[in-house]
Amino acid sequence: MAGLQTFLAYLSLVLQLRWTVRVAADAPSTVTIGGIFTDRNTMEEDALRFAAKFINTRRDILPDTTLTVVTNYTEVFQTFQCMQSACYLAEQGAAVIVGPRSSTSVKTVNNVCSGLHIPHIAPVATDPLLGNQRMYPYLLRMSSPDTEQSRALIALVKHFGWTRMCILTSLNDYGMNGVVEFQSVAASYNWDVVSVQQFQVNSDPSKIDVRLQLQKIKGTGTAAITSYWKRAVIPTESSRDLHGECTRAVQNGEFLGPHRDARIHISSLVVQQQNSAWSMVSFMEKGYTKRPEKYIKRTSAATRRHM
Repeated sequence: MAGLQTFLAYLSLVLQLRWTVRVAADAPSTVTIGGIFTDRNTMEEDALRFAAKFINTRRDILPDTTLTVVTNYTEVFQTFQCMQSACYLAEQGAAVIVGPRSSTSVKTVNNVCSGLHIPHIAPVATDPLLGNQRMYPYLLRMSSPDTEQSRALIALVKHFGWTRMCILTSLNDYGMNGVVEFQSVAASYNWDVVSVQQFQVNSDPSKIDVRLQLQKIKGTGTAAITSYWKRAVIPTESSRDLHGECTRAVQNGEFLGPHRDARIHISSLVVQQQNSAWSMVSFMEKGYTKRPEKYIKRTSAATRRHM
């Protein structure tokens, strides 16, 4: 389902080339689409190649034009490499550039695209600033901004009546900008955000260490953690490992505040690679754990309706 959603999204975007090519005085025989990806054979790359192949097979769409895909691979946090990749794709004659994943890298690549008047498609970047058309006139986003994603977490916090919490975020555009809307709403509801902790991101998820941040949160005695990190930055299994590290700290008594019998809440909002949000919530009370999947599904569905 995830691959199908991404394919359909890419397909709708690539089809825009049909109009662009047909209105040209001399329709080009070949149109190059550039892609910047972090790993080979990612879902986004597969979907892009599938969309191009579909259009080339359906000769009724662009009968006199063939789409070709040229890709380049970079590390997700290496912005200079991303800029070099954009320059390389421009040299190859790319009519459109797709990617990369992170908001920071997208901003860097867009400097090249805007300067050369090349349309730029961002599949998963969610920084709200990217919606500024004056700053990014050639950028088309495929994912909802962090403000929309925050509303799902706000609804969840309201549902369970949490009023005192800490925030744990990744130290990048997603983590820092992702909590802006949440903090604003928290202030309007008089929620007590007693601490905001940030951790350094790394291309190697195994090197991410949040123990120091958890120790600082422990000192506040709060019973709720709201954490933001990006699935596009930290793979699925590592996202769960980070959540598991928090969970194990609670269960082992390493994280409990002064009231050891108090109910402990750990909530996490992890952004998927498509236009939906996945919330993972656990309740731990005297060794008992349960997951409110039904509420999570409702929250995710409500989020998608606003996108």
